[in-house]
Amino acid sequence: MDDQRITAVVIDDQDVVRAGLNAWCRDSDPPVVVIASGPDISTALTGPARHAKVVILDLHLRRPDPSLQGLRSLVEAGHNVVVYTHEVDPTIARRCIRVGAKAYVTKGEVEDHLMTAVHDAAAGRPYTTPTLGAALLSDRQLHKAALSDQELRALKAWCGAKSMRLVAESMGLAQSTVKTLISRARDKYEAIGRPAPTKTELIKRALEDGLIDLSDIGGGDWA
Repeated sequence: MDDQRITAVVIDDQDVVRAGLNAWCRDSDPPVVVIASGPDISTALTGPARHAKVVILDLHLRRPDPSLQGLRSLVEAGHNVVVYTHEVDPTIARRCIRVGAKAYVTKGEVEDHLMTAVHDAAAGRPYTTPTLGAALLSDRQLHKAALSDQELRALKAWCGAKSMRLVAESMGLAQSTVKTLISRARDKYEAIGRPAPTKTELIKRALEDGLIDLSDIGGGDWA
């Protein structure tokens, strides 16, 4: 196999969109070789597709609302991801970039933007489209709290847990230690002008920063 080729996986739940993207990739300069395409995330996580240089991902896979969980899974697997979506929402665009997408391209933007984003992503470079540029310019909360690994683990666990006790058990820590980690996370958000005095506010901050997805949120004590 020629390692110089730009290889891609196309993930979209509409056959006609996948066919169109395959044609754009084939006709681009330099051409992009689509080695797999399909309607769900697993398409890029098995077989030769695991080694594709780029994944073109739609956020709405058989669901009305966008989900970042699939994007997060692809990024954690080491993929360079270009989000290609009809979702024209600055908040969603910012969250995608924070999770690790190389580019956010809307389906209303011209073909050249998508293919340039794919070529740049293949080289490990981000690409800013007009939509993403506007989203970043309008963002008043670009500064993220510098959470430690332990603080981040505790925050993620608490967002999905019913109690501090359950978080402590899952992390193998004392409950007092978990409370200290959460308190430190709150202090760091407070220090950058993004206070999070309650669990509800802390979850909001984590969502804004792309640290969690809506599917990660559980119940329990929201104070």
